[in-house]
Amino acid sequence: MYSKGFKISTLLIIITAFASCWINEPFEELTFTAEVVNNSNQEVIITLLTPELADPIRGTVKIAPNTQEFICSYRSTNFAGFFGCEVTRLEFRFADSTGYHCDVGRRSGLDGNFGNVSDSCFTGKDPFLPSQFTENDDGTIFTITQEDYENAFEL
Repeated sequence: MYSKGFKISTLLIIITAFASCWINEPFEELTFTAEVVNNSNQEVIITLLTPELADPIRGTVKIAPNTQEFICSYRSTNFAGFFGCEVTRLEFRFADSTGYHCDVGRRSGLDGNFGNVSDSCFTGKDPFLPSQFTENDDGTIFTITQEDYENAFEL
C-alpha cells in the first residue's frame, strides 16, 4: 500500500521526534558568590586552603565583628557552598587562637555525599553544604554567630 521509501521516511521522522525528547540541553552556568557575615563580637580570619597543592593557601580574608565580606565567586550550574571556591580546607580563626578547621571529603553514613569530615568544624552546620547558606541580593552568605565564637576549638 505504501512505498518502501515512505515507510522509511516516516520511521525516521518518528525516531527523530522521540530522540529529540531525550536530548538534554546543557545547563547554563551561572556566577555564584560565597560571602561570610561575622555576627560575633570578635574579628575572624578565614584562610582558604588546598593542602594537596605545593602552595596550599588560596586566600585569606579578615572579617571585623558585625560585618560581611566577599570570599570567592565561581561559575557553575549550581551553588556548591565553599566547595565551589576550589578549596578542600577552611580555617576560621579568632584573635584568641580559637576557631574551626573544616575539611571536605566524602562523608560516611547513609548519604555518602561530600561535606565536612573534620571533628574540629562547626557543630550543626557545614560550610561545604549549600543548604547552610542564605541568599540575598548581596550574594550567598555563611553566617558566623556569637555562639560559634563561644564554642570554638583551641587551634
